[in-house]
Amino acid sequence: MMTREVNFATLEELLTKAGFKSLPTAGNHWVFKEPVSEAMVILPAYPKQAQVRPIHLVAVRRTLMENGLIDEDAFDRLTNYRFAS
Repeated sequence: MMTREVNFATLEELLTKAGFKSLPTAGNHWVFKEPVSEAMVILPAYPKQAQVRPIHLVAVRRTLMENGLIDEDAFDRLTNYRFAS
C-alpha cells in the first residue's frame, strides 16, 4: 500500500544517488543504467513533476534491491513508499 505519491523528480534523484546515469534514447522513455552492476531501469517519459505509477515504483524498487544497490527500508524511507504487511 502506498502512503503517498512519488513524483518523477524524486525517483530520478534516488536513481542518481544509487549510481544510475540517464542514457539518451530515441523513444519516449527514460532509460537509466548503473555502470557497475549494469542494472537498467526503463520508464515512460514522465514529466518531472508527474506522479509515478505504483507499478513503476515497484519495478524500480525490485531492480535496486536485486542488484544490491539499496535495501527495501532505505527505498521506503526515501520515497515514503510503504507496503501493507
